Amino acid sequence: MTPTPRRSDLDWLRVGAIVLLLFFHSARVFDLSEAFYVQNDQRSALLTYGLIGFFGRWGMELLFVISGMASWYALSGRSGRTYLRDRWSRLGLPFLFGVLVLVPPQGYFAQLQQSGAPTASYPAFLGRYFTDWSDLSGYPGSFTPAHLWFLLFLLAYSALALPFFHWWKAPARAPLRETLASTFRGRGSLLIWSLPLALAAALPGVGGKNLTGYLLYFVFGYLLAATPKYQRTIDRDRQLFALVGLGSWAALTAAWVLGLSPADGSVGDLLTHLLRTLCAWSSVLALLGYAHTHLRVSRTWLARANEAAFPVYIVHQTVLVAAAFFLVRLHLPLSLKYLLVVLATFAGSLAAYAVVQAFDPLRVLFGLRRRERRRVTPALEA
Repeated sequence: MTPTPRRSDLDWLRVGAIVLLLFFHSARVFDLSEAFYVQNDQRSALLTYGLIGFFGRWGMELLFVISGMASWYALSGRSGRTYLRDRWSRLGLPFLFGVLVLVPPQGYFAQLQQSGAPTASYPAFLGRYFTDWSDLSGYPGSFTPAHLWFLLFLLAYSALALPFFHWWKAPARAPLRETLASTFRGRGSLLIWSLPLALAAALPGVGGKNLTGYLLYFVFGYLLAATPKYQRTIDRDRQLFALVGLGSWAALTAAWVLGLSPADGSVGDLLTHLLRTLCAWSSVLALLGYAHTHLRVSRTWLARANEAAFPVYIVHQTVLVAAAFFLVRLHLPLSLKYLLVVLATFAGSLAAYAVVQAFDPLRVLFGLRRRERRRVTPALEA
């Protein structure tokens, strides 16, 4: 079988999203609207309504769509069994390792800041931590998957969606794929897909995360990658999608700042929910269009950055919380504190990756292939 050409534009998007995520999570230390493991006494409206409010509208949705697209390319050259085995090694093992080893320090630092002084040793803290499921956010120091929920969701989605993926990629479904893609070739017609996404996002979630909504983003990514006509439509309409995304984001931000976002099941609540989903979906489509138009170029460092992105994602929040615990105590301007948190997070995460990539046992625990088995693959990994 002829290998599928690698989608460099998706590599660029994935690396860029992880980089922005580090800025986003660093801003959570200064978040006005929600709690976090460690927070500065002084908070920032600019970071809350700007960076957090911007990336938070579409960041994880983009990563789920990219992962769904990656699954199309992965299954074009692998059996379902091999695909699931790769998903386990890529997602399952890092999730277990992270939840058992990397995430607990975040809860410990949270308790240290909230108590003002060490109340127990770290081993004593661990004795309580793994039995305290009272708040899955983990912000009070309770058990949590933290940011690694993304890995768990992707692993579950890969197994749940596999029967449909196999059915959809069968040669017999080619006419159906082409017919569906032709149906949504009108100007802006792909925005209609935000309606089922809004319905799915309205269903109950777990720990503040919507299971069904993210699953649909994952499946939609697979559908988009399966038929090249979609990408041509996205490329053509990318400016429209960008305008819709920015306009809906501006409207949502204004309503948020002015306290006009009801959460009572009213008509206003429904409209806000629809607008939120439209913002996410249109932003994802715009990014896919602009990346495919302008970033279909490979660079010598892109493959290395693409490999580093996943381990950096796994370790970054632990580095961030530890650094922020000490940095928020300094008597410095808020902007300088934020810059220091960002720099410490980047430096610590990249240093961790430098260690991980050098040793095969660590590579396995962080979802990387062993060095002697590394190869260029046609699929963009999760």
